[in-house]
Amino acid sequence: MSKKLSKERVTYRALREEFLSKPENMFCAVYPSIPAEEIHHSRGRGKYLNNVSTWIAVSRIGHIWIHENVLLATERGFIGSRIALVTPLNQE
Repeated sequence: MSKKLSKERVTYRALREEFLSKPENMFCAVYPSIPAEEIHHSRGRGKYLNNVSTWIAVSRIGHIWIHENVLLATERGFIGSRIALVTPLNQE
């Protein structure tokens, strides 16, 4: 792992802990009755790894739902334009 990525991950861990401890992020965005324990990166990690404006607090099951239901998740705002720009198979 590069020094840059290693430094970004240290920053990420601190930001993640702070993000999930905020009252507005304590419950899953997909299943609001379940406590959040993960962060979904709505525009992917890459250059957005530490950009908290692209983060969504989710439970494990909520995170799985997002990745298994891409079109619905996109419609509901859980996935950003990075994926929304992909042409659905039935429209090729």
